Amino acid sequence: MKKKSIIEAKFLRNRREAKYTLLWSEMASIEQEEVLSLIKLQPDESVILGYKEGKSYWWILTNLKLILKNGKSLDYFDLDNIEKVEVNQVFENETSKKEVSRLELKTKNEEVVELKVELGLWTTLYDLFLFIVKK
Repeated sequence: MKKKSIIEAKFLRNRREAKYTLLWSEMASIEQEEVLSLIKLQPDESVILGYKEGKSYWWILTNLKLILKNGKSLDYFDLDNIEKVEVNQVFENETSKKEVSRLELKTKNEEVVELKVELGLWTTLYDLFLFIVKK
């Protein structure tokens, strides 16, 4: 289990101007209700932050999981199973650092999770997921 307060502090310390990536407490209540109506949380689980640009794609980070909605698919990834975070867009010369729009998370069973991120915020989220992976 990850400490919610530490993840929130790391996010706040490094975040840039964000429109779609917010702490859960900053998200509009109607958006919170929409997300909560679709997901199942464990009794000791709390939402920390999320990225929500529309109804068909969003992700939520809790103290236990990453929950990803992509179209009709809703996937849950235990944070303890994520072992690597990468930014292949930059290293494969697909784009400049300013235009990075996704991170790749790799799980212990070699599953690759592509995570859309808000432009200009990838370094903050990269550092945050590195912290999660190393804990």
